[in-house]
Amino acid sequence: MRITSLVVLALALAALAPLTAAAQCEPEPEPPDHLRAVARQSYTEGVEAAAQERWMEAREAFQRAFDVAPFAQIVYNLATAQAQTDRLVQAAENYRRFLRRCQSEQMPELRADAQQLLTTVAPRIGRLTLRVNNFESAFDRLTLDGEAMQGAILGTEIPINPGQHEVRVVRRGEELESRSFTVGEGESAQVELSVEEYVGPSPEELAEGGGGGTTQPSGPDVGLIVGISIGVALALGAAATVLAIVLTQDSGEQLPEGTWAPAQVPLVSW
Repeated sequence: MRITSLVVLALALAALAPLTAAAQCEPEPEPPDHLRAVARQSYTEGVEAAAQERWMEAREAFQRAFDVAPFAQIVYNLATAQAQTDRLVQAAENYRRFLRRCQSEQMPELRADAQQLLTTVAPRIGRLTLRVNNFESAFDRLTLDGEAMQGAILGTEIPINPGQHEVRVVRRGEELESRSFTVGEGESAQVELSVEEYVGPSPEELAEGGGGGTTQPSGPDVGLIVGISIGVALALGAAATVLAIVLTQDSGEQLPEGTWAPAQVPLVSW
């Protein structure tokens, strides 16, 4: 999506609204003063970058501002910058977030723009259905473009940004399979991988320490036998000591003493 007359008009309107107008929407906790200063600086940098169509810089600046001060207007500007840099899935979700937080009677101009921009962005989002044969959720790790994904997405259509992507399957630190693919705007893609079937101990066996190792043969308990032998030796030693003491006492000799011892976008001025 490139700049349209709608976006330029929304910029002129939104620039007139103070950031404190966020209070008109669903209230957000006020950040501490030092974080508010960081958000203000990042927000200003985002506005300047968007005005010069440096959308990547604008997106990064608005993201920094949103991370420390998630006001509704910052969400709106972040969504627009994301749409301009083909982060369509994220842009659509942030437009929806803005619309949820600001009801119809609040900030009507921006709401109208957000609704129209959302209808433009949503159809451009791609769809992906991913399948991995012999995927073992207990041992296999699935990543999409370097981001860890839950095995629950397999076989289910999910939204994806248009462009080139890579999926990888890793088991116990070893890459089993990878695939690069491209999804066009508004297109659906199906990607299927096959990995070798897992053969080894179950998670339960590993938890119990079995690990598929060998077991000791049945027979006499060597430790028990050794323990009994030591006990017998100690008992004999004690008996000998007692006998010596008794003999000594009987002899009448004195015993020695012993010792025991832890965007250009529809922007909102701060």
